[in-house]
Amino acid sequence: MVRDPDVAKPGHPRETLKLSASFRRRILSENYLTELHEDSFEGLLSLRYLDLSCNKIQPIERHTFEPLPVLQFINLGCNLLTELSFGTFQAWHGMQFLHKLILNRNPLTTVEDSYLFKLPALKYLDMGTTQVSQQLKASS
Repeated sequence: MVRDPDVAKPGHPRETLKLSASFRRRILSENYLTELHEDSFEGLLSLRYLDLSCNKIQPIERHTFEPLPVLQFINLGCNLLTELSFGTFQAWHGMQFLHKLILNRNPLTTVEDSYLFKLPALKYLDMGTTQVSQQLKASS
């Protein structure tokens, strides 16, 4: 489930968005989402593509992506992420199929999650327009 605390649905204030388990692709950009929890994507075992761009996401709980064993693409660009805490990308399956991760256009300054740098299939990581990208360039 994806929690959507800012958007009230007719007759159901602060409704929780329920997503079908058969979805392989979810585009949830520009939905005013503010946080991701470890149960946000529960039951979406076949999800491969996840676009969460241009929301207002700040915290991402540890193990949030654990229910997504075949996820290949995540777009978290254009949110309000200031840090990636330890365990953000930690999962029992090791996120072994994730090959593209977009984190650009966030006020990101801190990456404390060592799992990000151990993703086995990651081929593309976009951290442009973040403070982290400037720090990485300066230290290289």
